[in-house]
Amino acid sequence: RGEEEPVEYIVRKYGEQDELQSPRNAASQLLCEIARHRGKSLGTILTFCGTSLSAYKDAVPGEQNHCMKEGVLYALGSIRGVVRSNKKQSNKVMDLLERYAIPDFDSEIPHLRACACWVATHCKKQWMRDDSLRPLVLQKVMNCVNDRELPVAYQACQALRFLSTASGKTRQLIIPVLPNLIDSVMHVMEM
Repeated sequence: RGEEEPVEYIVRKYGEQDELQSPRNAASQLLCEIARHRGKSLGTILTFCGTSLSAYKDAVPGEQNHCMKEGVLYALGSIRGVVRSNKKQSNKVMDLLERYAIPDFDSEIPHLRACACWVATHCKKQWMRDDSLRPLVLQKVMNCVNDRELPVAYQACQALRFLSTASGKTRQLIIPVLPNLIDSVMHVMEM
């Protein structure tokens, strides 16, 4: 997943020109439509996501299905915007993302680290408003900018772009490390 041709992986995974042909994007749109128009199905989707993430956590390390976890996190990140108006459902989505995505910033699996950065872009408003999560998530994303895997570093740069505009408090955390951060971003551009 990105080890052989990292640039091709990034283009295939995150390229907007391929958005109409992306299975991930099609699945995300379908879930969003179901969540939007079939409200009763949302509980089933969230139960499935929670059960899948719990099963992943409980599985023996060599038998964990990393691709399934990545898909579930993308699904939750995608429907997060749709359920925003339903406080109970929105809190459940955010709790699952906080509980299962944040630890993935330190995962040994590169595409899970990249997924955690992607989730951070989609949860920026909620996570950057929380005084306990803001510095933690921001530090984790900044660490991922220095990741040796290009897809992770790329997604971290994307996340940082969105997180830096989330609030004034976020900018205050970035300013002291800005010279080092710029150096890291330049390094990613050279990869």
